[in-house]
Amino acid sequence: MSSIRVYIWGFFFLLLAFKGQAQLTTVIDTTIAPDKATLKDSVSVSFYINVSQKYASENSNKALHYGMKALELSSVLNYEKGRLNSLQNLGRICSQMGNYELALDYQHQALEAYEKKQNHLGAVDAMNELANIYMQMKEFEQAMEYKFQALAIEQQIGNQRAIADSYNQMAELYAELGNEELALNHAQKAVEIREVLGDKRGIADSYKVYGLTYSIMKNYRQSLDYYRKALELKKGFKNSTDVGEIANRIGDVYITQGNPEHAAIYYKQAYEEEKTLNNRKGMAFSLINLGKCNIALKNYTAASDLLLEALTLSQETESKEYIDLSYLYLSKVYEQSQNVAEALKYYKLYTDYQKLIFDENTNKKVAEMHEIIETARREKAIIILNKEKQIKELELKEEKNKSYNLVLWFVIVAVLFTTALSSLWFFNKRNQELKEKNEVIRHKSELMEELNNTKNKFFSIIAHDLKGPLNSLTGFSNLIINHVEYLSKDEIKMMAIDIDKSVRNLIDLLNNLLAWARSQMGSIEFKPKHLQVAMLFDELIGILQLNAQNKKINLVINAQSDIWVYADENAVRTILRNLTSNALKFTNEGGKVTVTAKKVEDKFVQISVNDTGLGMDETTMDKIFRIDSKHSTKGTQGESGTGLGLLLCKEFAEKNNGSISVESILEVGSTFKVLLPVGVVNGSPVEKLHLHLDE
Repeated sequence: MSSIRVYIWGFFFLLLAFKGQAQLTTVIDTTIAPDKATLKDSVSVSFYINVSQKYASENSNKALHYGMKALELSSVLNYEKGRLNSLQNLGRICSQMGNYELALDYQHQALEAYEKKQNHLGAVDAMNELANIYMQMKEFEQAMEYKFQALAIEQQIGNQRAIADSYNQMAELYAELGNEELALNHAQKAVEIREVLGDKRGIADSYKVYGLTYSIMKNYRQSLDYYRKALELKKGFKNSTDVGEIANRIGDVYITQGNPEHAAIYYKQAYEEEKTLNNRKGMAFSLINLGKCNIALKNYTAASDLLLEALTLSQETESKEYIDLSYLYLSKVYEQSQNVAEALKYYKLYTDYQKLIFDENTNKKVAEMHEIIETARREKAIIILNKEKQIKELELKEEKNKSYNLVLWFVIVAVLFTTALSSLWFFNKRNQELKEKNEVIRHKSELMEELNNTKNKFFSIIAHDLKGPLNSLTGFSNLIINHVEYLSKDEIKMMAIDIDKSVRNLIDLLNNLLAWARSQMGSIEFKPKHLQVAMLFDELIGILQLNAQNKKINLVINAQSDIWVYADENAVRTILRNLTSNALKFTNEGGKVTVTAKKVEDKFVQISVNDTGLGMDETTMDKIFRIDSKHSTKGTQGESGTGLGLLLCKEFAEKNNGSISVESILEVGSTFKVLLPVGVVNGSPVEKLHLHLDE
């Protein structure tokens, strides 16, 4: 009996061996080496990218066409390097066209791919491109966040030239944010590194930032000195692309000083430089500046000729911002030359074009949100269908196994009863697996239903929160268009301020909706690491200092250098920025906002954001962290909130194995507490950090 059982089991394992060998043979047969066509197609991707870049300054539509061909071909070939280069190329082209939202989308895709591949150089390049786009959008705080991330990686790699470039760009951002001291400090750091490297072109770039900073400080003599130094250095390089930009900046300083004659000299020089490079967008901008000078000098015929030429160039290059400016200054020319009909004609074109741009941007945002939701829904549906397919395959396999096991059982039962019991156990195990797979289907169906509910909540939020700003914008624009002749300059300025507030509130809403949606669909990858809280607080000050000063709020930051957390860096930055921004928003002038960090039970770090603001009642506190009852309140100066910032904070805290809570008393203030896992101290000396930012 024992020998028969040995033969049976030997036969069984022999069958398995033959089956495994057949599978191995299949794998080997399907492994095919790349042929010449693949190599040829990858070269074609590079060719399309090069052609796209050549058209970038001449014909935006052709540049975009060839850039898309490169992306499509690299995707079909599964050529990852070509795909990433194509994404970044398209991001730069869309940025030049003024389509910043699409540019951001392409660069974000590239950044996520680089981070997944742990390609630090590629990630730094994408971060710098994102910072450049946000600078063009005048979103300086967002640009600063990406520069901080890029600089940290550059310092880790030790790339001195890249570090100097980052210091220089951060100096420009600090200047735009109104922190001239930090701007000059970072520009000096960049100059010191570049002098060691002998990088004269880079030194010229730093002089440009000095010129900008001193101009903001109204120290026009120093500003002109540094701009002229930068101009002379740049002229020493062949085909330098920013000579025209520097000349335009010098002209701007002279205009600010009320000296249009000198300004016109440099604007003319800028135009000639851009013409030499065939940069028609740059030519259009210089012509607009020359038109402004001639308006100031009352040379109205020359001014209208220059501005009409600028309008033609702007329309040919699809430069929306320059088309807009051309319309505006043409209306001013004809207004001052007493040609009322032409003045009204171009002012109406100006206002209609502004409304067209705003409508396009709003429609793009809403369409992008809808696409994100629909993409998530489709992906979830595909996952469920794939699971169902796998289960059906398992069921078929189970049927085959049943037949095979039945035959085997009849053979073994004649030999030994114990073999029959083994087969029965195997059969029951397979049935259990089938039940588990059915449970997976049920769970996926519940997830699908939950996703559909989330989509409905999103559209409810869009309908509610877009309605107010859009109604406000429509009302003010109609009032200005239909009654402009009855409105004073102060009234128009007041309406423009209200329109600007509505636009910024709308942008904040759409950005938060995008971030929350990306989190829900799982496209944000959380990479925890050990982070020093004091360093994060230091970055927070650089971003929110201006907001605190504008409201005369005392912003106090308390942290010890030996307090570290273990969490995703971007998530923690988002939590700190949202909570501190909210505290500033709901605190009255002269109030106080305190941000502190301390260890709790040796397992967690508690970050607290306390304010002396409006406070909340129990009903409000129950709503603020729930999507199904989104709650938003006006700030102390009428600032709008979407309520989604706190949802992001809760989402990101929990994704990092932490939590968030709130304590609040009406008319006294609120305290938000975030618990995050404690991190490992990096051996730095314990040194308490106290930073007070008074008015």
